[in-house]
Amino acid sequence: MNEHIDKATMREPTTWTDFQYLRHTKREPGGKVINKVDFAKLLDKMKMPQPKVLKTFQTPDDFDFSDLPDCFVLKPSNLWSTKGVMILHRIYRKSAYFDAFADRVITFNQIVAEQNNVLNKAGLKNTKFFVEERVFSEDNDEEIPLDYKIFTFYGVIKFILQVDRNHEKPKMAFFDANFDPIGTDKVFIPNAEKAQTEGLHRKPSCALEMLDLTRNLSLALKMPFVSIDCYASDLGAMFGELTRTPGGPYFGAMYRFTPRFETEMGTEWRRACDDLNMKIPKVEGTFFIERNGRKVRKFGPPTDTQ
Repeated sequence: MNEHIDKATMREPTTWTDFQYLRHTKREPGGKVINKVDFAKLLDKMKMPQPKVLKTFQTPDDFDFSDLPDCFVLKPSNLWSTKGVMILHRIYRKSAYFDAFADRVITFNQIVAEQNNVLNKAGLKNTKFFVEERVFSEDNDEEIPLDYKIFTFYGVIKFILQVDRNHEKPKMAFFDANFDPIGTDKVFIPNAEKAQTEGLHRKPSCALEMLDLTRNLSLALKMPFVSIDCYASDLGAMFGELTRTPGGPYFGAMYRFTPRFETEMGTEWRRACDDLNMKIPKVEGTFFIERNGRKVRKFGPPTDTQ
């Protein structure tokens, strides 16, 4: 993947993508990274609901599931976008598990080998793993809970992505800050992906709780923007993880924001930086990402957003 940049003109960032570009290039002032273990500690300190951590491991070779319940979730501590996540159910009298996340049967030795492979591909060595309790869907204990990724700008919510992983390919739906469905005037799925990934809007019964807790966490983190993942569980709203750089809308392959909504969220990001007394650097004139010889997405002023 190559980045092609026109550096002839420097300008003020105006869109959500502009600000994300500053974060990707590590020029954002006051940038901070919080891994999943530290995130769990913060939630515990704030007495916010989260899946209980049952056990931690230094490496995949240290895995020992013998004293764990029959179902649990295995996660790496500092990988994102579900990399390495396994929802495991022990198979009676066998050294094997059913992975509900990938809909397959997998042995203990295969789990160790796959997680080592995940770390090798990511170029990581010192990555802890943790096991947390299995959380069930609010209305169906056989489903993976719906995942709501809430785009929050220092206490202000602007966009919610719903991800339903109970399909061969995850399905998406989009909401505004009040959990009202939004359409192509703000966000859309590229035609090549639409038939496979467009899902049904399902407002969770714990929606108000989810929004309230998310705003409080955003303020506590003192970050101008963060995507906060929440699950609609049978116990109410549950926090999952933080994502500082959501790749879906940034690269534009999964879904994209319209130029007007890009600018609307960019304005909110700038407001958050002002509230936090963060100086905002300038960005290059225009640039686009090229993957495998094909232009995936062009960035720049809002009229250039494709």
